[in-house]
Amino acid sequence: MSEKEIAVYEEKALTMLEWAKKIKVDSEISQKEAVEFNSNVKAYVKGVEAFFEPLKKEARLPWQKLCDRENAAKANAKEASEIVGGKISDYIMKQDRLYEIEKKKAEEEARRAEEKRKEELRRQAQNHLAKGREDKAQERIEMAEDVFIPQRIVEKPETSINVGGKIIAMQEHLDVIIEDEEKAIAANIFPAHCMKLKLAEIKAYIKANRITKVPGLRIQKRYIQKG
Repeated sequence: MSEKEIAVYEEKALTMLEWAKKIKVDSEISQKEAVEFNSNVKAYVKGVEAFFEPLKKEARLPWQKLCDRENAAKANAKEASEIVGGKISDYIMKQDRLYEIEKKKAEEEARRAEEKRKEELRRQAQNHLAKGREDKAQERIEMAEDVFIPQRIVEKPETSINVGGKIIAMQEHLDVIIEDEEKAIAANIFPAHCMKLKLAEIKAYIKANRITKVPGLRIQKRYIQKG
């Protein structure tokens, strides 16, 4: 392997890093492109390792120098992956927030529509009573009790992306930082077995119960690309 071939690997890693800094993730299309780019970067890191491994074994160049250049190329590629991964995560989290807002709006719309229909039926029941039609009034009252209006469907954002026929998953990950243990325990949110604030148990409980805020803890959600 020549010096020129090694330089190509180094330059490509730097190019990836520059691209990662410029990429914007603000739509489904750009998200898909970013996921594909990130997959290529992750594969490239493995390619760097595969390229340098036989060189180090042959030791045609000083071993430490090879290691340093390999690590530099990998570091640039990994930084590119982290930058793009962060942008993808931010986009998905934004879509999650918009989904929750839209879901609550749909629930409220259905609730208001149900109440409006019930009020109309109750008004009709009162009119029937005023005219002595008790059977009709009772019928409207019973109808009002059974009113159900389904809420419109709000689609949940996809966390799996199809890239060239390959499904790439974006896995939800929680970062939990204990800032004030006494305050977190005093909040009485966690069950007894979590009272020693073991991070693994706390993370599992927070995720299972969809908890977003706990006094004394900093909870940060992000998505990590798998593959």
